[in-house]
Amino acid sequence: MLLKMQRLATREYKIAVIGSSGVGKSSLCLQFARNKFPNSKKLLLTNYYRKQVSLDNEHITIHILDTNGNEKTTNDFISQAHGFIIVFDITKSNTLIEVDNFYQLVRTIKNCFTVPLVLVGNKFDLNDIRLIGNENAQRVALNLKCQYYEVSAKTKFNIDLIFIECVRVNKRQFFRVRSTENTCCRCSVV
Repeated sequence: MLLKMQRLATREYKIAVIGSSGVGKSSLCLQFARNKFPNSKKLLLTNYYRKQVSLDNEHITIHILDTNGNEKTTNDFISQAHGFIIVFDITKSNTLIEVDNFYQLVRTIKNCFTVPLVLVGNKFDLNDIRLIGNENAQRVALNLKCQYYEVSAKTKFNIDLIFIECVRVNKRQFFRVRSTENTCCRCSVV
């Protein structure tokens, strides 16, 4: 019984995955949570996943909120989330332009100046036909004051990394806010 209790998660984080339609948000979530890449839209009906991971000798449960492009779901999930992964498609230039809209939406809903987030360029497996250069995405990340990663939901390249990094960013921000007693976000870590 004691061994089982040690494996239980000690912290839980809700991460909302947001971005333009068709950038691969659901594929990222499914690949991280279940090690599957969807062959059809039928596998993408779920908008909630959960996965337990070990991070820095701590057992953590990550609740993944996949917005699926639905505006009401997006707003609800943003209000519930502790951290955010904003996704764009490196093969579609308009999806990087739309990143700022999602960032502003998060800041508005969370009523917060800075938010724990990671910027993600998906579809690295299509690198040979990319329209968005790494330098452009890095500039956007610099403006948003966040880390930028390129991933492939199809090949699982960097998928685990982005979710773990989002939890780390969230932990750092949470402890920084706690140490300064300056709370602006309407979120908490359970």
